[in-house]
Amino acid sequence: MPTPKPRTPVNPIQEGTEAYKKGDYKKAQKHFEKALSHNPTVEVYNNLGLCFLQLNKSAEAEKILKQGLALNPRYIPFYDNLARLYVLQERFGEAMKLLEDGKWQTNDPQFDFKILTLKRMLFGQGFGD
Repeated sequence: MPTPKPRTPVNPIQEGTEAYKKGDYKKAQKHFEKALSHNPTVEVYNNLGLCFLQLNKSAEAEKILKQGLALNPRYIPFYDNLARLYVLQERFGEAMKLLEDGKWQTNDPQFDFKILTLKRMLFGQGFGD
């Protein structure tokens, strides 16, 4: 009888990423929650927040993204994903304030474009005007 191959240790971040790419957000959520308990990186917080967004769990998404933002206020994807959530919920003032805070925290010029895009969306001005 052949000896079974030893099982490769499971990497919950890698497993979560694979599940997310396949559209299995519930499975990805479980893997990222496991990863969060062992290795709470900004990427894990962000990925878990994205899972919650895909699963229409807005309150959970907001909570985990805000926790991640408190961990590292210079990590730009937190601003992007929270602003996206706020826009989807029509919380435009909060989205604008968040992007302005992101610009201040990160000193990244890409926030100028994000803020301008949101303003144009809110005030109905197209890019070709």
